[in-house]
Amino acid sequence: MGDSIISHFNLALYPQNAKLASACVALAQANFKEQASEYLLGEQALPHVTLCQFQASEQELESIWSEVEKLGLEAELLALRFHHFYIKPGFQFHQDKYWLGLAITPTPELLALQKALHTLLAQMNIESPTLPQSYFPHLTLARCHTLDYTNPPQLKVLPALEIWQQDFAFQVSLGRSNEYGVYLERLIPIKF
Repeated sequence: MGDSIISHFNLALYPQNAKLASACVALAQANFKEQASEYLLGEQALPHVTLCQFQASEQELESIWSEVEKLGLEAELLALRFHHFYIKPGFQFHQDKYWLGLAITPTPELLALQKALHTLLAQMNIESPTLPQSYFPHLTLARCHTLDYTNPPQLKVLPALEIWQQDFAFQVSLGRSNEYGVYLERLIPIKF
């Protein structure tokens, strides 16, 4: 039997409101399209809130999702509220970049969910760089270069006021991603 190919995946919260997802993509495209570097919400980068990034083989996905289902998390909708706009410097291989997006209020339920999924992966001997002690809940809009300080990103379009004033429903999902955490494709649950 041949070696299994290891790919990047993401246990994430996926927005249940199509209007919210579209608004996040439009916000990213309007503000950061010219300066984005390998991460810009759009057709090839779906809006999501990362819970745990990890690497695994395709063959492991069914058992991973089965364990998520045993926790009773797959059908649960979590109400999240955006807290503020953030700009965070990158580190390690992202050190010449910075990340821009919408921070999520870190509720006890959200933090417990992230920790439970991190623990689940660890019990399956799957490492996740998304550690509970440093978890920062957010929805990334773009990643930009820091080298071009003569032309820093500027917010040309502000988020609609209602984005800060209400809770939005998100569902736990498993998706294909890349090494930058771009959520490329929602695999489970399948949206009908």
